[in-house]
Amino acid sequence: MTLALAPRDGAVEPLAARPSRGAAAHLGYVDLFRGFSIVQVVLIHAGNALLLRGLPAWHGDAAAVQALLHVVAHDATVYFAIISGLLYGHLFARRPHRRFLAQRLGAVALPYAAVTLVLTLGGNATAQAAQAALAAHDAPLMARTLATNLVTGATWNTLWYIPVILVLYLVSPALLAALRGPRLRWPGAVLMLAPLLASRTGTEVTPAMIVYFAGAYAIGIAVGIDLEARLAWLRQRAAWLGLVAATATIGLVLLYVLERDAWHGVSLRESAFYLQRATIALLLLLWARAREAALPPGARAATGFVAGAAFGIYFVHGPILRPVARLVGAWVPDDQPWWALLAAIGATFATGLLLSLGLVQLLRMLFGQRSRLLIGA
Repeated sequence: MTLALAPRDGAVEPLAARPSRGAAAHLGYVDLFRGFSIVQVVLIHAGNALLLRGLPAWHGDAAAVQALLHVVAHDATVYFAIISGLLYGHLFARRPHRRFLAQRLGAVALPYAAVTLVLTLGGNATAQAAQAALAAHDAPLMARTLATNLVTGATWNTLWYIPVILVLYLVSPALLAALRGPRLRWPGAVLMLAPLLASRTGTEVTPAMIVYFAGAYAIGIAVGIDLEARLAWLRQRAAWLGLVAATATIGLVLLYVLERDAWHGVSLRESAFYLQRATIALLLLLWARAREAALPPGARAATGFVAGAAFGIYFVHGPILRPVARLVGAWVPDDQPWWALLAAIGATFATGLLLSLGLVQLLRMLFGQRSRLLIGA
């Protein structure tokens, strides 16, 4: 049965294309996947905040715990790129591109600019140049600092994804042209496989970073342009997807154990992460599509709540996690055993997620519909 429900009032497509009002386009199983994705994003950032900023130094099992954390949750933004591509292919591929870009301007670019401005004027380390410009009443310097932060996402180390996805929104028609057709043509295959050789560059917005996430975005478009037929095709090959995901995960574990990564300028870990995340994303979509109707109402409501707040969570969780990580890190024993580190990561994650949800709800209460212009939710 094809699922094509009218969008709910207030439904948000975080980090992805949101359908216009009245479009018979809301996909409940994508909400399930989106909720899982934002939880993964908060988890990896909570773990990194605790291990890199919440501890005075690394001892004991910190390196092993970080490797485990990365195998479980690193590159979760690949999920969001796939969601964005899927929704573009399913909802917007046949519409004028200028309409799509106009919607992205209001739903993504404007909230990103608002958050960037607030954080640029805030108290984090990357705001020093802006604060100096304000103190000296140097408007040109202030404008250059803000423009740099907008282009690079450097205001906070979790914001780099927004400039990347905005570039992908801009070039979506070109990606669509390479992917359209009853069969995958070689340009589409090249797009999807290019991230195996063009490694992600940390949190820096570089051409390689664009290529890496363009591959995931292209996977989403390829599925979205004929959604039910492509999901059925993938369902028949779920075992192969599982084999690739398992092989990539085993490969990642070995790369961390052997302390190997770079090979002729390519990050083997990032290549393995791409395969792992892309195949897991497709498997999760298949699972969510099959299990959505069977979920208890409470679980469905909770998932919808988190999914609807996901864009806002993405914007606010980074600044929230750092102080939480410092508070939790103070309770970790000096020898830093693995169980204490895992418990501390769990506490940082749970606290950060709940506080982020609370802040999103508070901003919604204070600003109503205008909160979408501030945090996209």
